[in-house]
Amino acid sequence: MLFANSRLGDVIQKFKIQGPSSVLPASHFAVFPLAFARKLNNLRRIDLISISWNLTAFHSFFFLALSEFTSVTVLNLYDVQFSSFRQAIRLVCAFPNLRELDCTRLTWCHGYIPTAHELMLHRKFTRQLFAFNLGVHGGLARDILTFLIESDMARTLRRLTTSHYQVHLQEFEKTRLGETFCIAGANLEKLELVLQATLLDSAAAEDIIQRQGPHLAQLTRLRTLRIELDQVQGNVCFDWIPTLLGLLPSTHMQHIALQLGSFFHLQPAGTDVLDCVLTTLSSAWCQRVDGVLSQPRFRLLEKLTIEVRGHSRASEGSAAAVRWHVEFMARLPQLRERGVLAVILDLV
Repeated sequence: MLFANSRLGDVIQKFKIQGPSSVLPASHFAVFPLAFARKLNNLRRIDLISISWNLTAFHSFFFLALSEFTSVTVLNLYDVQFSSFRQAIRLVCAFPNLRELDCTRLTWCHGYIPTAHELMLHRKFTRQLFAFNLGVHGGLARDILTFLIESDMARTLRRLTTSHYQVHLQEFEKTRLGETFCIAGANLEKLELVLQATLLDSAAAEDIIQRQGPHLAQLTRLRTLRIELDQVQGNVCFDWIPTLLGLLPSTHMQHIALQLGSFFHLQPAGTDVLDCVLTTLSSAWCQRVDGVLSQPRFRLLEKLTIEVRGHSRASEGSAAAVRWHVEFMARLPQLRERGVLAVILDLV
C-alpha cells in the first residue's frame, strides 16, 4: 500500500512494533528499515515494545538503512531484550538525529565497556540528545549512564527522568546518576526522579546528598524538579530533601513537586496517612524547606507542590481534611504567604 501511494509516506509520523502477549522476535523488525528507508520522510517516532533482539536475524545493511531515517527524533524502547549492551547502543546510535530516548525495562548481559573507537564513532551522531528517560536500575543503569557520559550524549540533555524502577539514594554514585547531572550541567532544565531512601538513617542519607553537592552545583538553569517517593515505609528519612534543595544553585527554578505515593504503604492497618505526614514532615522539616525556598535565588519559584496519597479516616473535602490542610500549610508560612504552596490530598 505504501509503495502504491507515495503520499502515504509523507503522512506517517509514528511507527510501532509490539509483541502481542509474549516477547516478539526482533526479526519482525528486521525488514522495516530495508523496506522503508527514504520512503517515510516525516516519520518522527519509533516504538519497539516487547521484542527479543537477535542480531543474527538482520541483514548486513540493517543499521546502514536505519541511518537513512533522518527525520526520526524519538525512540521508545520498552521491554526489549538485548543479548548485549553493544546491540542496544548500535540501535540507538543508528539514528543520526535522535533527540529523545526512552529506555524502560530493558535487559542485557551487564558489564559492557565501550571501546574508545566506538565512542569516537558515536560522538558525531549523538551530540543533540535532549531528553532521556531511565527505566532500568543497578548495573544496567550504570551501563547506560556510563555510555551517555563517555560518548558526550549526556552533555546536551535538557530533560532527564527516571521511571518504572525506583532509584535508591545509595545508587546515585554506583549508577553514575550524579555524574550525569554534572555533565548535563547548565543545559538540564527538567529533572524528574522516582527515588527510594528506605533503610537509611538521617545521617547516612544526608551524607549521600552532600557528596553529590559538586554534581548538583552544575545545575545552574534547572527550572523543574519533581521527586516521587513510592511505597514509602515508616523508617524512611526525609531530612535529605531540604538538604538537596539547599544545594541547588539554579536561579531559574519555577516548579518543585514532591509526590508521596502510597505513603507508609506497609504500615499496620488503620494507620492514618494524615497523622503520619504531620509526624514525618515535622515542623522542623517544614521550617527548613520554608527557609531554603525563601532564599533570593528561588525568587522565580511559582509553585511548590506536595502531593500525599494514602489511607485515611477522613475523606477529601471533609472538615477533618480541611483542618489538617490548614495546620500543615501553617508550617510553611513564607511559601504560603507568597502563594506558591499547593498541598494535594489523594485519600483512599
